[in-house]
Amino acid sequence: MTVGTRHFWRLSTEDGIYARGQFPLRGSAGDERFVGIIINGSITRKISPGITASLEGSYLDDNPPGEDTAFAVVDVKIRF
Repeated sequence: MTVGTRHFWRLSTEDGIYARGQFPLRGSAGDERFVGIIINGSITRKISPGITASLEGSYLDDNPPGEDTAFAVVDVKIRF
């Protein structure tokens, strides 16, 4: 199990905010340089010798001018 935080700022208020894979969350709306704090964590479990499952999630707080953002991913790996 891992847990961590990251703090994000924009260099310029003209910068956009992007998610993984360069997907735009929001353009240059707002005059805040501080984007927010991400709290993330993951849990990985070995189910059998060839199967591993993991759960990963993040929560972005204080995301001006928008609302808080959260996501979760479930990943199952099968080796054969």
